[in-house]
Amino acid sequence: VKKPSLGIIGVAAVRRYMDSAQYWETCRLYRLPINEKQYFEIPPEKWDYIAPQKGGHGHYGLFPILERSIHTRSELLSIYQKQEIYIEDKPKYAQNIYWLFCLGEPISAPQDLNRLQRGRIIKIVQRTG
Repeated sequence: VKKPSLGIIGVAAVRRYMDSAQYWETCRLYRLPINEKQYFEIPPEKWDYIAPQKGGHGHYGLFPILERSIHTRSELLSIYQKQEIYIEDKPKYAQNIYWLFCLGEPISAPQDLNRLQRGRIIKIVQRTG
């Protein structure tokens, strides 16, 4: 198992359709509304990893970010459909802009990740080694 290298970890809450181990084993896409970046000390374009937080507590793992791109919600519908993942079509939000992160195989997570408090988008952790 690889250990995380230097990098920035975005700890992010998952939406209902992402809240299962099967999702993270098969799909590994994470979307984040671009207007939420204002909540972060370090913006999402600088993240190296995402740790999706389970609905209750804990995490699904630590996933390296392989690619990141920006899409409208209507474009995301098509991308998720190709992965056979259902997300609700909300026409009035079709032009909202999102980050889309394509994630790699999970690596071992640092122990301090499990102690972070629960929340929607929680915190960015600077890794030192």
